[in-house]
Amino acid sequence: MKRKVYASRGQKEGDFWAGFFILPALVLGVPPVLGNLVQGPAQVWSGPILGIAFLLVAGIYRPWMAIGALGCVAALLALGLFAAIFLAVVCSSGFR
Repeated sequence: MKRKVYASRGQKEGDFWAGFFILPALVLGVPPVLGNLVQGPAQVWSGPILGIAFLLVAGIYRPWMAIGALGCVAALLALGLFAAIFLAVVCSSGFR
């Protein structure tokens, strides 16, 4: 297999958005599906292992897909940070 050579910006955007949605589908969607097939710690670690494997393979063969996946991780971290700040402000305020 060879590294993908993009001919247009549209191909890069397509790969970016594919990576943006494939990574959470792998990390969050695969462990429940494997619930009946795999038991114990293997079920817990199957999502993160698949996510890391996806990032490695996509980074080698389709770099814009890997960038989209990392963008998804950054967006989820930002949402979590904003939610934590919001909860800290609301719960620690003296307004009743």
